[in-house]
Amino acid sequence: MSEIHEYVTLRCPFERVPALLEEYLNEHGARDGGAATLTMHVQVGDLALERDVLATMAPKPGYPGYELLQIEWKPKDGGLYPAFNALVSVADEGSGFSRIDLDGSYEPPLGPLGVAFDAALGHRFAHQTVVDLLAHLKKTCETRYASESATKGAV
Repeated sequence: MSEIHEYVTLRCPFERVPALLEEYLNEHGARDGGAATLTMHVQVGDLALERDVLATMAPKPGYPGYELLQIEWKPKDGGLYPAFNALVSVADEGSGFSRIDLDGSYEPPLGPLGVAFDAALGHRFAHQTVVDLLAHLKKTCETRYASESATKGAV
């Protein structure tokens, strides 16, 4: 089992982040409990890879100042790519900032051969995919929140 732990801080109030994440997934097909289709990107050196995944998100019991979400994704068309399971926490950082932490894991496919590939390159690809996803979510939340704020200020 390989694990990935990554986080990003964003300029968006804590109260808005879970709803903005849900909107994002809904726009990609997650309405009514369905899975969203997301394109995961990874760029490692000159090598660029893209893969569509089916992603689901479900809220978990949290506590004041934290929202917890279970996120899972698997390759849309199968193949030699692992499924990924993560606990995402959204924390209030104060002063209009929030933090998204992702703690996830995956099982490399192909048994010992897959474990060897993961140790050599695969984990780097997986980690970079998560970093790219969090950067995309940060940009999406910040842009949407800024747009909401501008609209409210213009009214």
